[in-house]
Amino acid sequence: MFKFTSQHNMLESSVSFRCRLRRKAWRNPSGIFTNDATLHELLLRDSTITELFVEVLDSGPDRMEVEQITLLQIYLRRWRPSTFQLDPVLELILSDWTLANIRKEISLISGIDEGNVSLAKVRGQFPCNIPAVDIEDEMHWDPDIIDVSAFPMAVADDGAVLFYKDRTEPLAVLTDEQKKEVKEKESAKLQKTKPAVKIPSKAERPLKIYTMGDHDSRLDSQPN
Repeated sequence: MFKFTSQHNMLESSVSFRCRLRRKAWRNPSGIFTNDATLHELLLRDSTITELFVEVLDSGPDRMEVEQITLLQIYLRRWRPSTFQLDPVLELILSDWTLANIRKEISLISGIDEGNVSLAKVRGQFPCNIPAVDIEDEMHWDPDIIDVSAFPMAVADDGAVLFYKDRTEPLAVLTDEQKKEVKEKESAKLQKTKPAVKIPSKAERPLKIYTMGDHDSRLDSQPN
């Protein structure tokens, strides 16, 4: 439950929804804070925290809660080389960070034989919409490592995006014209999903947030 209070007009409104509080790493969602964590503890642990993400969760039971700091949350997208398409983003919660375990979990989700699951970590801004014509050749597929924390994947926190594919699925051979069509479709899709930016007509007043100690000292300093 989140409760928002406006001191200016003395109105209160409450909105209830399931969500996660996450660290913001540049523009990407990163570490998930457990339910028992407090903002005070987080700031004491890491004074560099200046911005956070609030991730609104679906109501379905498939969205697991991250209750232990040892768990790792990653995002998955399936790459289909025969059609040059990416499936929607899925979430995976891991207690075992090894690639063998990730392949096992992906096999259960996708139906791909465990031995045929191929993996690559994606870099860039979430949700990592890199050009489809570059996915096969520009990404480092199946690095020789045991778990995702090792280089070159180097996953150290929640929010990493991994692509996976069926290694037995054939790669479509595209002509230059077909590659151009793929790029044009991707560009049109990104334009549709890009959020509109509203430019204010006048300068906005900054929002000031005070702790209770600051607020009390301001009241004490006012003349009677």
